[in-house]
Amino acid sequence: MLCIVRQLAVVLPCFRNLIMNWLGKRKEVDPEVTKQLRRLDAFTALARDYVKRALEADEGRVAADAAPRYAKALEVVAEAQQVSAAGPEADRLRAELLLLAEQARDRLQTLQARAVPGRLPVRPLPPQPARHSGSRSASSPAPPSDPLRALIEAEILDRSPGVKFEDVAGLELAKQALREMVVLPAKRPDLFTGLRAPARGLLLFGPPGTGKTLLAKAVASEASSTFFTISASSLTSKWVGEGEKLVRALFAIAAERAPSIIFMDEIDSLLSARSANENEATRRLKTEFLVQMDGVGSSQKSVVVIGATNRPEELDEAVRRRLVKRILIPLPDSASRTSLLGRLLVGEFALSRADTAQLVAATEGYSGSDLAALCKEAAMVPLRELGAALEKAPSSKVRVLRFSDFAASMRVIRPSVAPAQLCHFTAWDREFGSHG
Repeated sequence: MLCIVRQLAVVLPCFRNLIMNWLGKRKEVDPEVTKQLRRLDAFTALARDYVKRALEADEGRVAADAAPRYAKALEVVAEAQQVSAAGPEADRLRAELLLLAEQARDRLQTLQARAVPGRLPVRPLPPQPARHSGSRSASSPAPPSDPLRALIEAEILDRSPGVKFEDVAGLELAKQALREMVVLPAKRPDLFTGLRAPARGLLLFGPPGTGKTLLAKAVASEASSTFFTISASSLTSKWVGEGEKLVRALFAIAAERAPSIIFMDEIDSLLSARSANENEATRRLKTEFLVQMDGVGSSQKSVVVIGATNRPEELDEAVRRRLVKRILIPLPDSASRTSLLGRLLVGEFALSRADTAQLVAATEGYSGSDLAALCKEAAMVPLRELGAALEKAPSSKVRVLRFSDFAASMRVIRPSVAPAQLCHFTAWDREFGSHG
């Protein structure tokens, strides 16, 4: 009996070691689990980096840089939620991701809802219809995700530029087209139906400095519509496929907040002619824009696209076709220059009627921005005449402006538009432009 006990005392520890080794092998970590945990850790580090850089921009009061980074952090967190990692370390990472998402969402909402003087009211979203099970219709695309929505809604103009159509000298044809396409349909939608439905695309082209962007500011001030200001940086991204998603989100949000206006300054930089040698991502972005603006399933009838450019010949022909009205914004004529000079030289800078008429004749070929620069240069001539006494001289010692001041300034401020360029715009207008 004693021998049996002694043998059991020797054998049992061996069995115990074998069982423990077997259990240890069962507890070894699966390689797939390790892979998923590493993915979750990478997503967490990426979200942490986006929030850190967004906070740095936020503290520097650069909301234009902070908001997209907060939105990108939320998108990374949404992707991290799809990772199927488990265990205490995964739980810790998910808790950190939730904190980062909450922080980014709160700051993003604060930036969007920050009250500013002269803030334009944002059109409330209509109530969403109840969702039914089954396949989605082709004419009702999926709503954009929260990060994409945040990026696009950051481009909504939330304050009035304070410019009215009466503040724009001349350009009556362009004003009439904008009223018929944007202002009047918003006020009398019952009249603008069927054949009277307004065009959905307008191109303002002409020399630089003639008031194309100023007309867009006037539309933003007078139209009771949601106004999107879009540039190339608004719709391009380093992430593959995100440019097309941003374009789709832009038109989806514009349809939700209809009536809407999408203004694209320097539209040639984004929608130039397609070629076989261009970047594939750029080509897909242009194609998506064309599809959304006037493609199969497109139903944004209350969304107007306004483009401005001084290089109309570089636009893709499909874009040109969709911008139905193409209006030349020329250099100001004598009546427009008289009106512009009267507004620039109001008050203490006013000229006599004879000097004004002489100045209008002498500034043939000047654009609106050239005239503004000329007036600023001429206004400095009386100050320069005071020389060293300028620091102590009373304002009453500064003489009024004369035509000779402008004559001297014309040697410094020259017209910025060449005659050959004007001939080019005129030829393009004869071929593709709208004349009435």
